[in-house]
Amino acid sequence: MIVTESNLFDIVAALHNETRPVGMGFVNATGPITADDARADLGERVRNGRIRLDYYRGRPLKVLLQVGEEVNLRLFDRDAGVGAGERALRVLENSNG
Repeated sequence: MIVTESNLFDIVAALHNETRPVGMGFVNATGPITADDARADLGERVRNGRIRLDYYRGRPLKVLLQVGEEVNLRLFDRDAGVGAGERALRVLENSNG
């Protein structure tokens, strides 16, 4: 999936909702989130259409999202399980029609 300005926070929410808190991440963990939640939390961190996320709300995301580029899910899948990133993006694509 190519990152756009309009789907960046949808992608963050989809990846967040596909993984689980790890280690001390349970301290900051929340339930499922929406793109609006991600935008409210992270909107100011986006610089030049780019945001790098290591852990977010106690969950390992391990992604660099850059507008205009394909989402690289290698590190996300390493922590969340093989294919987890594609599942998350597929759910997002299906929900957007």
